[in-house]
Amino acid sequence: MDPRSNRPVSTELHPAVFKAIAGLTLLLIFSVWLFAGDGYGEFLASVVTGFLLLTLFLPRTLWRVGGKHAESDEMRQNPPTFHDWSHGDLHTGGGRMSGAEATLEALTPIGAVAIGMMLFGLLFNAIMGAQ
Repeated sequence: MDPRSNRPVSTELHPAVFKAIAGLTLLLIFSVWLFAGDGYGEFLASVVTGFLLLTLFLPRTLWRVGGKHAESDEMRQNPPTFHDWSHGDLHTGGGRMSGAEATLEALTPIGAVAIGMMLFGLLFNAIMGAQ
């Protein structure tokens, strides 16, 4: 018998994962502004900021406008703890995966970009400030 067969199954990410994605997106926006200088730099940082805010709010808006699912309503009103959710399974189009694995796969790309951009921006400002 599969030990995963009696674990709780969800069809969507935990709300804490979405909050972490939003936080990392805001960190990326802050990091982009580390490169903004005079003139075109500020303009380009504004464009990137608008694009990132759009990518942050568009899925939320579409989710709110779209049809509501019973599990979505239940999870919103009474979400399980992140610990319980991450020890359960997430049903995806490709099959099941653990909640912890799904969290890692969801946060790795935006986390790598946000933290990398922040480090590059701090390094850029340290080098440019030294000159």
